[in-house]
Amino acid sequence: MKLTKVERTPNPLAMKLSVDEYLEAGTVGVTYTRNQKGLPRDIMRLFTIPGLHQMYRYADFITVEKTVDSDWKDILPQIKKILNG
Repeated sequence: MKLTKVERTPNPLAMKLSVDEYLEAGTVGVTYTRNQKGLPRDIMRLFTIPGLHQMYRYADFITVEKTVDSDWKDILPQIKKILNG
């Protein structure tokens, strides 16, 4: 999975990450939490980033939500490194 674009959302705690992979046909969307079992590999790798709270996976994007006390300037470079490695 490669990151193609990062966009702000109306929620200051969330960012939209456009990626080059789509969910399987018929899948509407999936919510992921840090301690959830059976996470996809890329989602699990993103959760290694301190400050990420949960993620919502839709068609060709992931909305990532951070904790109130974390900062996007610390999180975004790590997201880019993981997804574009």
